[in-house]
Amino acid sequence: MFGLAADIWSLGVLFNYIINGTCANIDLDEDGQVKIVLPTGTPNWLSKLLYSMLDPDPHNRCDTSTILDIIKVSFKCLDVIGKQF
Repeated sequence: MFGLAADIWSLGVLFNYIINGTCANIDLDEDGQVKIVLPTGTPNWLSKLLYSMLDPDPHNRCDTSTILDIIKVSFKCLDVIGKQF
């Protein structure tokens, strides 16, 4: 019934919890848009990713390939580490 868009939302909530240690920092503003309070120094790519994953409209949420591409580009060191094993 809920599908992949709900899974993307759940993954966004999980990422947020890992970063903040709480989900109390996620709220909706007067226009129904997600408002997330992130720690100072949170990389821009991570902020954009979280907002994309937590978009209230399921049709506007990013897809899994976008998530993987962003993470792969943002953590280029994973390619180097992966080649060592």
